[in-house]
Amino acid sequence: MKNCATIILIVTFFAGTSFGQTDWFWQYPQPQGNTLNDVFMIDENTAVAVGELGTIVRTTDGGEHWQVIYHQVGTSENLNAVFFINNHTGWAVGERGVTIKTTDGGQSWQALDSPTEYHLYDVCFVDENRGFIVGRFGKILRTTDGGASWITLKSGTQRSLQAIEFIDNKTGITVGSGGTIIKTRDGGETWQVVQAGYAYHLKAVQFVDHELGYAVGTGGTVLKTRDGGASWSRIDNDMTDDFYTVQFANADTGWAVGYAVDDNEQAVAALYSTEDGGLTWHYEQALGRPLNAIHLNNQGNGWAVGGSGTIARVKSYGGEIIAQSSEELYWLYSVYFFNPDTGFAAGIGGVMRTNDGGTTWTQARTDTNGVIGFLDISFANQDTGVMVGGQWLLDGQTWTPIALISHTTDGGQTWHDTTFTSHPYFWNVHLTPSGRGWAVGVGGALMQTEDMGVTWSEQSLDASLDWNGLFFINDTTGWIVGGYGSRGYKTTDGGETWERMRMGGSYYLMDVFFLDERTGWAVGYNGAVLVTRDGGEHWEEQESGATAMLYSIFLTETTTGYAVGEGGTIVRTIDGGQTWENMVSPTSKELDVVFFINTQTGWIAGEDGTILKTVSGFTDVPRRTQEPTTLPLSFSLGQNYPNPFNPVTTIPFTLDKPTKVTLKIFDLLGKEVATLVDARLAVGHHTANFNGANLASGVYFYRLTGDSRSEIRKLVLQK
Repeated sequence: MKNCATIILIVTFFAGTSFGQTDWFWQYPQPQGNTLNDVFMIDENTAVAVGELGTIVRTTDGGEHWQVIYHQVGTSENLNAVFFINNHTGWAVGERGVTIKTTDGGQSWQALDSPTEYHLYDVCFVDENRGFIVGRFGKILRTTDGGASWITLKSGTQRSLQAIEFIDNKTGITVGSGGTIIKTRDGGETWQVVQAGYAYHLKAVQFVDHELGYAVGTGGTVLKTRDGGASWSRIDNDMTDDFYTVQFANADTGWAVGYAVDDNEQAVAALYSTEDGGLTWHYEQALGRPLNAIHLNNQGNGWAVGGSGTIARVKSYGGEIIAQSSEELYWLYSVYFFNPDTGFAAGIGGVMRTNDGGTTWTQARTDTNGVIGFLDISFANQDTGVMVGGQWLLDGQTWTPIALISHTTDGGQTWHDTTFTSHPYFWNVHLTPSGRGWAVGVGGALMQTEDMGVTWSEQSLDASLDWNGLFFINDTTGWIVGGYGSRGYKTTDGGETWERMRMGGSYYLMDVFFLDERTGWAVGYNGAVLVTRDGGEHWEEQESGATAMLYSIFLTETTTGYAVGEGGTIVRTIDGGQTWENMVSPTSKELDVVFFINTQTGWIAGEDGTILKTVSGFTDVPRRTQEPTTLPLSFSLGQNYPNPFNPVTTIPFTLDKPTKVTLKIFDLLGKEVATLVDARLAVGHHTANFNGANLASGVYFYRLTGDSRSEIRKLVLQK
């Protein structure tokens, strides 16, 4: 491999999605946006990768096109590893004991019986019949019949085992947390602990020959053995990045890939190479999202995969790396279409446009520079539209957020910005075909325009509340919702006067949608769905079947509606809201907006640039809800409580092993506002308190990061 990798930013486009149990399919990022945890190169043109929510992607033409498969064997558990013994036969394993097999090169898969519900992290076969799986709490499984049945072996440890490799039919090595290394010399009958009890965690192991091998892990850890794994020595280096995969072409040339943090504290890929057997390592390139796995052939060609669906074609031992997945991943808060072909998606850091129904997306604005975020978009016609959000301005040493409205008169070719220092940001906007419009936001912000968004005047309403949802059915009649306590107002004179609605309950509402002047819905915290059939005079609660925050709702007709929210939540009603179904979703990412251009064609957008599309609505298949009675601890970030809060809230999180973690708070535009935790904590359940007394009301993010893993959620400060 060359010392300096040449990164060629060529994104190829893709076709072929097996919808499985959902009619929503990925449009962005391409080919899909779920994190990929492992990849196996079958031949020069064929590879299979696996990842979150039972995702399987497969190429047979060198990555020009990828087939995307979801839930094909009825599982939505994360898949962590994949292994092929030949061109046809392979296995994949994942969380809660999931084990699946293919005999046609990955086109179709069947579920195998598993003796455990613990998470499984790696799989390795020595022939078509004999194979091994490793996982949590020192779990080692063995099969002698191709996976039809498995037995549990005694590993001698309770630590999680992350990777396994067999040097020959008899000799195998598995590595894991706490620097654990375990070896077998008799084909897995017995296992001997070689080392354990270290601060680092090992993620991968690879042997060059029967004697020479390497293991890598957290904090830049690189171990080397020259005696077949009987003893290991740590190679001193100044690397601090976490490595998930190691691969050597020969005794001297190798590479390690994994997870790094850039200057903006964003997770990116780390790619290092060595040409002296691991004594020194050269930083090659940070390629987008963290990389979880790489698999190359003897010619140095193959693939690397990672976070948010990252796929990269690697050639000549890293001398050439071609991106085969979308690179620009904005957090999208709004999507709007004029017609089935032409639409926009807007969010934090970027705006995209499509002219082919979402098959391809191009940047509509390139001047955001990470300090502009757009939270909603609305058009009066195909030429005239408005986006609203916020912008950060640097005043000396201080960054100050101010509200922003941008309007276009040429269909989005150019945009003209207007800032409003009286508010930090606007959350929602609505334009009518006549050119009248309204924008709402933090601190009671309520603005009105009469000239297609060119000029705006401020209207007076309750300044103590944050307005999140806005909808006008015509030039005179509209509704706004937001704030704690199910607050909502209605106007029948174009916003000159507003009357408070009696909505009942104490919900924090995020969105409102009306079909006509009488029938409407509002959604919000804890799966709340409220309906009115008299224009907002009276509201009643409906059971949505969801417990997550719902951020957006859209009705396509009097009986059919859709709402989306946290954790990939998608719910649907086909009877006017009398009942709601919690639907199969192809992602667990936060979904922030749903929009339909007609009864059949719609889009959903959200976290990490997620854009999903349907052309036929949903199939009637509910999401998997049955849970094991006993679950092992996992690295997870819980929802804060209470939420919304004022000014103190509690954030729960769980660690599956002792871990150095940080827990930080960020505002809506991604600026860090507080660090709650920066320490090494023990395994188990933890909480941290956050006091927002010195912050403005609004939506904030909190992110837990540790051991190369990261989770993020939203919280709402309501003063």
